[in-house]
Amino acid sequence: MTLKKIFFFTLLSVCCFFYGAKLSHSVKIVAVVNDGVITDYDVEEFEKILCVFDKRFRCGTNESKQMSLLGLIESTLKLEHFKQFDFGADKNGIMKGFEEYKDQILKNIKKSEKNVAKSFIDYLYSEYIWNMMISSQVRQEKIKPENLKEFAEKYNIKNVEPMQLQNMYMQYRMNEVSQQTMTELKKFYLIDIKGL
Repeated sequence: MTLKKIFFFTLLSVCCFFYGAKLSHSVKIVAVVNDGVITDYDVEEFEKILCVFDKRFRCGTNESKQMSLLGLIESTLKLEHFKQFDFGADKNGIMKGFEEYKDQILKNIKKSEKNVAKSFIDYLYSEYIWNMMISSQVRQEKIKPENLKEFAEKYNIKNVEPMQLQNMYMQYRMNEVSQQTMTELKKFYLIDIKGL
């Protein structure tokens, strides 16, 4: 072997070593939710799709990383909570509805399921089931005319049709019940945020 070939192979070996070292980095646990573990890799992968899904966030910013972490924590918390439920005969209908919902979201963001992280699919599933659960709770409430009147006064809502006002109130109640339920869940499940 000539000196030139030895130099070339040595240089190639060193480059391959440093390139391989750069690609491999340790995965760090950033949060634990009951039995669910969230890593920095999960957050990075989720952030990539979150930036496409929600245009308010720009990838790579501290805000998008924090929102990704919080989104994954809440999604994992919801999934842990759903383990307590037996959907029974409704499971097939729920899964069919979820598949349609998921396909519509992926179509809207122009992605196929194989090109998104599993954590994003889990996130969509948790949101779908959560919204069904909260919506069901709110629909069981009796809406009184005074509820609508107070709501309209509080938010200075005028000149809207009664049905539109009722829909606005229902959305308001869903957000309120969702936040209250999430606050309650956080009391019953272990959540350990280690940070990014």
